[in-house]
Amino acid sequence: MFRILGLVLTVLGLYLVFIPIILYLKWIPLIGVLISAMATLAALFFSLIVGMTICFSVIGLAWIGFRPLLSFFLLALSSISISLIFFWDKIIEKIMM
Repeated sequence: MFRILGLVLTVLGLYLVFIPIILYLKWIPLIGVLISAMATLAALFFSLIVGMTICFSVIGLAWIGFRPLLSFFLLALSSISISLIFFWDKIIEKIMM
């Protein structure tokens, strides 16, 4: 229960960091609504990926002594998502070629 709450609050907190930027983008005449909608989706996607990575890393580190198999699975999942965060552009370049 508290792990899910921690995940939701982490994602919400990261999303709220981007709200001022999104609100300033709405002030641009003619295209502000479109740009702010795209920024909202990008901020939500970024918040979900980074929030889940942080939560899986913390839960995995906390469970090393009690549930080692699940802990290593969560740490492997978080390391895969960290590598995707840093190498996403290189992966897309290889796909597009």
